[in-house]
Amino acid sequence: MLPAARSLYRALRFTAIAAAVFIFGCAKKPVALTPPPTASPGAYVPAGVPNSIAGLQTQINELIRVGKLHDQSTWQIALETFALQDPGTWLEANFAPQHVAQLSQDYPKVRDGHLGHISWVLGHNVDAPGFTIKVELSEMPAPPADAGFESVLRRPLHSLPLQNFRLTAGANSGSMPPSWVSSFVYVDGHFRVIGGTYPFWAEKLTPIRGPMSLPAVTLHGLTVQGMAFQHDQKGRGIVGVVQLEIKVERDGHVSKVKVLSGDQEFVEDAKSYIMAAHFPAMPDIPQLANAEIKWQFEVGFFRPKP
Repeated sequence: MLPAARSLYRALRFTAIAAAVFIFGCAKKPVALTPPPTASPGAYVPAGVPNSIAGLQTQINELIRVGKLHDQSTWQIALETFALQDPGTWLEANFAPQHVAQLSQDYPKVRDGHLGHISWVLGHNVDAPGFTIKVELSEMPAPPADAGFESVLRRPLHSLPLQNFRLTAGANSGSMPPSWVSSFVYVDGHFRVIGGTYPFWAEKLTPIRGPMSLPAVTLHGLTVQGMAFQHDQKGRGIVGVVQLEIKVERDGHVSKVKVLSGDQEFVEDAKSYIMAAHFPAMPDIPQLANAEIKWQFEVGFFRPKP
């Protein structure tokens, strides 16, 4: 399998795991992510944490402490300190009105996936002696570019104080993956998860910057970029789209191109662009001696931003 294909497989596998509904501990009920009930005298009320790496570590440590109690109602309140409590209001304050409705639909899926992953980690390990999760800063990726597929992603109205952290399960973590990266915003005294390496409104940067995406070039005054498994439509800066099926040889060059659909005026330019492309070579191993790689590939034509 090509390195590119392996990368795609790992990305899809992680996405499938993160999006699943996880169960905390041995309980039969899935973790519910609804607003916590109004506190009554003596009810558990999680304390706020400072906006620092130590603050997030405190928030994680408190979740582990609560997990050891095996009290579902207390656990749910502690877990929800990692979610935006009023996502609609937060999105309205930070994004253009035309994007809020879609982002409001997208956020719960991302929230549930990431908090479900945390639940799964603790559910399998919280009772192990000395179990910990270590918090470390993680590098922030470059913001979306102003050309190609990155140029049409939704963006906040202003710069947001996003923070990426790597969470690493300590000793006695069983068959856990060694670590994972989540992005957070600090709102109302707690860190609220908003995605993985990229925030959920820009999570498409993962495939765009992956091995199955080609660099953007300028052709006849337009920006042209290709990426596998895309199904875009014209609009939001895209002036033309051509869908292709391509065959990639073992050395990475494209040997065949079949036009599936697209705007006729851009077809010849799309074919020329893809025939000049080069992908990572296939590993020289016997198992792949007769392998044939075919992908559905999209070439987008973008009007340059002024």
